[in-house]
Amino acid sequence: MSKKEERMRQVRRQKMILLATGIGILLLVVILGATLAGNKKKEKESKPQEKKQEVKVKEEAIPKLQVDLGSLYSENAILIDEKTGKTIAEKNSTNKIYPASLTKIMTVLVGAENLKDLQKEVTIPAEIQGALIENHASVAGFEMGEKVKAEDLLYGAILSSGADCCMTIAREVAGTEEEYLKLMNKKAEELGLKHTHFADVSGFHHEDNYSTVEDLAKLLREALQNEEFYKVFTTDTYTTTATKEHPEGIELKSTLYKNLDTMEVTGGKILGGKTGYTDAAGLCLASLAEINGRKYVLVTAKADGNLYTEGFHVTDAVKVYEQIGKSE
Repeated sequence: MSKKEERMRQVRRQKMILLATGIGILLLVVILGATLAGNKKKEKESKPQEKKQEVKVKEEAIPKLQVDLGSLYSENAILIDEKTGKTIAEKNSTNKIYPASLTKIMTVLVGAENLKDLQKEVTIPAEIQGALIENHASVAGFEMGEKVKAEDLLYGAILSSGADCCMTIAREVAGTEEEYLKLMNKKAEELGLKHTHFADVSGFHHEDNYSTVEDLAKLLREALQNEEFYKVFTTDTYTTTATKEHPEGIELKSTLYKNLDTMEVTGGKILGGKTGYTDAAGLCLASLAEINGRKYVLVTAKADGNLYTEGFHVTDAVKVYEQIGKSE
């Protein structure tokens, strides 16, 4: 073999080596790419499973309660977890009801959000006296023309169920009750209360003043996020600021405690509540309790009785909260 042929042979051999090396590198790149793609796919597939696992843990954190609402005096009832809003038990919760004085939950929430200075003195308007008398309304006890602090009106509306306070709040915020009702219904819409409409700020019976216990539970849960509302709602006794007409103030006591010897229940206590009654609405109650470190909202409506008989709405609340304490 000549030297020329030998060189050509060596060149061909080198080219074949280079070609083989290139193919090897290319195969290695392809394999690595496929491996990385497979790993990413596995990661993506595993992420939803991790999320589901996380949700499952949160669900399991909510106590599994056995609560029977069937034996309550109230025709309508709903119990929800205050933190999550999850329904724990319900009874005719989406049926139309008349909320009576539970209306004042919305009245006070809108007031707390719109009264810019709670220390401002507000005059009780003489024009409301006729409506108070005509409707045999419950009142906080302020006199017509008396100048009281705006904050005292919020306490009077919830604790004493004072229609005098509700009517005054409405006029102070919006000028008239009609304009204030627009704010209340707008708030109801914002909160997604699809089966609720307000036609009166105090809860006097009106065909267009209606709701459901489900909507009212949602409303109360949202209202409790407002710091001022929460403070008022969970107070049992409050003395208003001294005025010329009431030098020592007026002592306001929550109507919830009228039929209660104690706020204590098994594992906790009832923190606050708002009662209501009209002939059409029956006895109603929206309340908040803390039991074994967890808070619950209960709304009941249409219990038999009246303002002068045994408080079956309060009896129902105690019965429900006792069940929670004993089942945890």
